[in-house]
Amino acid sequence: MFDDRVVCLGSGIKGSDSFPAVTTLFQNSLAKEGKKEKFAMSGKPAAAFPLEKDREGACWLIDSNGIGYSVPAGNGALRIERKLQKLPFHLFWSFHDTEKQAREIANEGETEFAYLSHGVKPNDGSYEYAMLIKATPERMEAFVKDQPYKVLRRDNVAHVVRDPASKTTGYVVFEADKEIGNGLVSVSAPCVVMTKDAGEGGRKLSFCNPDIGPERGGAGESNETEQVARITLNGVWKIVGGSKEARATEKAGLTEIEFHTFGAKPVEIKLAHGSAGGKMAQRN
Repeated sequence: MFDDRVVCLGSGIKGSDSFPAVTTLFQNSLAKEGKKEKFAMSGKPAAAFPLEKDREGACWLIDSNGIGYSVPAGNGALRIERKLQKLPFHLFWSFHDTEKQAREIANEGETEFAYLSHGVKPNDGSYEYAMLIKATPERMEAFVKDQPYKVLRRDNVAHVVRDPASKTTGYVVFEADKEIGNGLVSVSAPCVVMTKDAGEGGRKLSFCNPDIGPERGGAGESNETEQVARITLNGVWKIVGGSKEARATEKAGLTEIEFHTFGAKPVEIKLAHGSAGGKMAQRN
């Protein structure tokens, strides 16, 4: 997420069922008064209801919650439906003790949803779309006309996105010990990294190791296990602020930063050019 913009990427999508594999953009109830009229879509002047439409190529949507979706060309078919939806009775019965209780619950309502279809049994499907908070048709038109982000990498090793407006680069790395590029050389474990350019050549860096580790302890005790992971950056950097759960070491013109994390909590540090030093600050 970059300020009020969220970039969503997918790659390596596979399926073996006889039904199409899909990626859902949104699915909303329209029960609340006034929500139905908030929908907007490129090429349509008003919030049509009911609506069932397939879109190909670049387009944008605004759902009933005011969230905008920019879908670039090359994503395949985008399906949009706004209609009265009836749910099978057995779904309600399965959540209630008796058939009478289930039948007393309304099992239909006005809804809207949109999804990208990857087809039946995709072998290497992918997707890309962006979300804009508090969207308007005018903001969405400008967003599509001058896309404010750039996808630098999208494959089974990593997803990398640059957002020039916020001077931020986001990395989601799936495989360890592989060359990443774009300033991040490699990582020792799957992780999420974000870097933000700061003044005088500095940089802010946020690191998250999603692995919470094995459970330990008993009732009333913390199950958070310390996890150690390392990332390698291009250039020589030193830690000048932020968390005390990190240390930097220079190696042949590169900088290795070791993070100690607990419970998948993010660690944030500030970097400046210079000798890494190799010392970890005393923890609180």
